Amino acid sequence: MKHKANAMTFLALMLVLFAIDLAVQGSYTLSIALAFFSAVLDGLDGYVARFFKEESNFGRQLDSASDIFIYLVYPTIFFLSAFALSFGEKLSLFIFVCCGVFRLIRFNTFGYSYIGKTRGYMGLPVVFSLYSLFFIWFLPFQGKTYQIMVSNLILGFLMIQKFIFPKVSAIFYILLMLSFGLFSFYVYSAMGVK
Repeated sequence: MKHKANAMTFLALMLVLFAIDLAVQGSYTLSIALAFFSAVLDGLDGYVARFFKEESNFGRQLDSASDIFIYLVYPTIFFLSAFALSFGEKLSLFIFVCCGVFRLIRFNTFGYSYIGKTRGYMGLPVVFSLYSLFFIWFLPFQGKTYQIMVSNLILGFLMIQKFIFPKVSAIFYILLMLSFGLFSFYVYSAMGVK
């Protein structure tokens, strides 16, 4: 099959769209698990493209578009569905999405940044939004809506900064996403947590 990497990216996009649907229906924990599995596919598609020599501008644009859904739109819809948010808390989500889109466009325009010979990203990568969602959902915080507002404003602010965030191996992100996804699925299936 030609275009294996692009097929993986489309599959990641489909999974996150199902995750959005589950969140809207109130199946939050299963929704989180699907979102993390979507992120795993998002992390693998680049490896597949390089391994099979299928890298293309189309694939890079497709990956960036799916990142918007996986790491920006999904957390926003999840929080809007799971919590009764005030206007200020909703505004923080919308600012977060705008900052994330800015960060992705900046990366698509300028590419990697370097500190000496070390390759990195300008600003915090958008993948961290799923980790924030995970901790807010599963840790027993009081005042979760306040935490949503603060964490999204901090994430958004860090995404648009000019500091260089070192590029960590994608395998690290993939394994982390997979472990968070498996944990979420376990909580959903074994404990029946909605």
